[in-house]
Amino acid sequence: YKANFAWLSIVTDVLHDSLTLCNWVWPMTMSPTKARDYRGDLDLEAQFMKAVTGEDVTTEDLYKMGAKITTLQRSNTARGMVGANWQMGTNDFRKVH
Repeated sequence: YKANFAWLSIVTDVLHDSLTLCNWVWPMTMSPTKARDYRGDLDLEAQFMKAVTGEDVTTEDLYKMGAKITTLQRSNTARGMVGANWQMGTNDFRKVH
């Protein structure tokens, strides 16, 4: 469960960065005051995307997009790693970083 939560947290963060949403305010899913009884809408990101682009996307589609962006960022990081002689493409992520 912890690994799934961590992956979802990373994907959501990358998705928010890509959609230029503020992580402090967004998603508007809950209120800290119980008296408000406000839980919000988890599909707000998809509605926001549809309003801006006109494309009909679901929340699941957005998370898939976020996962693709995360994978691309990780591959670019791995590709850009340099070795001791400044050679591109080192695989030694423990000692070279």
